[in-house]
Amino acid sequence: MAGEGALDGRDDVFWLNWDEVLEALHSRQSDSLAEKVASRKAQHAAWLSFDLPPFLGLPQATLPDRPPLQDDVIQAPPAESGALGGLGASPDRTQGRARIVLDRRSLGDPRWYGRYG
Repeated sequence: MAGEGALDGRDDVFWLNWDEVLEALHSRQSDSLAEKVASRKAQHAAWLSFDLPPFLGLPQATLPDRPPLQDDVIQAPPAESGALGGLGASPDRTQGRARIVLDRRSLGDPRWYGRYG
């Protein structure tokens, strides 16, 4: 098509769609092909002059840094008192002996090891 003068250069065929190329090859009438290519090149140049946005869609939310974790519910006992602190899981009170396990092998039966983590 460029050799017959229908297009200015051989790369101009890439500015046409497939149906336009087939129609030009079958009909041998290529009056408007150069005009279409020139129009599409001008439109492409206009699109290249646009400033693109920095992102598409909504911007990613930025959150402030989290403050350090602070327990506002439980008052920690003084470190020198040796008392263990915690939050009870039962609304009732009970009394009894507590056993502090320093080594899980002291529990005896190894089937219980997984329970005391």
